[in-house]
Amino acid sequence: MIQRGYVDADEALKTEKTKDDLILFAKGEQPFMLTGAWAAPRLRDLQPKFTFSIHPYPILEDGCAMVINIDTRISVNANSPHVKEAKQFVEYLTQKDVLWKFVNSQSSFSPLKDEQMAQDIAIQPMEPYLTNGRSVIGADDNLIYPIWNLTRESTQKLLKKEDRASVLADLQKQLAQIRKENSHEDDN
Repeated sequence: MIQRGYVDADEALKTEKTKDDLILFAKGEQPFMLTGAWAAPRLRDLQPKFTFSIHPYPILEDGCAMVINIDTRISVNANSPHVKEAKQFVEYLTQKDVLWKFVNSQSSFSPLKDEQMAQDIAIQPMEPYLTNGRSVIGADDNLIYPIWNLTRESTQKLLKKEDRASVLADLQKQLAQIRKENSHEDDN
């Protein structure tokens, strides 16, 4: 993407994610932006002079894949003097109609089995990917890998025009080290 001119590497290195990138894209001078569905309301608030839609990544030889992040977590502090009230609030937030209002306001995806899609027209192209087997979880707390750190580090190296093969070799080395460290922990 860098070689084809789709990404200005120098600009990308100094761009703050989900802030500067939204502003740059809203000006209409960028061909695309990598972001999540949840950025649609924020982008719309910038009042771009064009319509936009959000699509899965076109990374497969025979089509696209959608990356889903599960990152809205709710918890109650067991040591809080207001545990009862906090639990009541969680019960309120997880009611089907309240949860749906939250999902819809965030242009996000519902965890409910009813397979409703948020009403935001910008994310409608992603609907089939919720059930067609072409979606993956972007990060999972059960994974032993620091996915976001590893990908950010590798991306920055590529933006700095480091050789693709050396970036990949370094990533593989880091993954092997993480596996080795975790296998030692399992032995203990």
